[in-house]
Amino acid sequence: MVRCISENNLSDILAHPVTARVFIYLRQQNRPAGVREIQKKLNLGSSSTSYWHLNKLHQEHVIEQLPGNKYQLSQEYMKINKIPLTVKLDHYIVGGKAVPGLLLLISFIMLVILAMFGMIMFQLWIQIAIIGLIALIVTLVFLIDFYKNLRFDYHQNSENKMN
Repeated sequence: MVRCISENNLSDILAHPVTARVFIYLRQQNRPAGVREIQKKLNLGSSSTSYWHLNKLHQEHVIEQLPGNKYQLSQEYMKINKIPLTVKLDHYIVGGKAVPGLLLLISFIMLVILAMFGMIMFQLWIQIAIIGLIALIVTLVFLIDFYKNLRFDYHQNSENKMN
């Protein structure tokens, strides 16, 4: 059976972060691995979690099951050097355009660094302290928002997996 590996197909298969970690672990090991080994190396909660993700990869013909309940990547997937993973980014509407939140945070931090550099040149110490405090607060707001979304996505995925 000849199968064509497309980046979209592999990206869909590896959409779940744990499945992607299992795939990457098997790719890095370059040798067969068992359910318990994967569970321990990836710090998964149980061997059934490890088995579920291995089974998912096996059903998609990404991995082969060997005697002794060991798994290894199929030959066609061993040749892959680039792994397309989907990353979710929050976007904010700025000027009618969707801008990734991470880009806003990076831009803000760079502007603060530039402003602080200029203030250091002119020895404006009080202004540096104020700008630094504002930067710290804005960064914390972004981090808290990121953490809340991460927890929400995790709980939502856990509930979907149970149903």
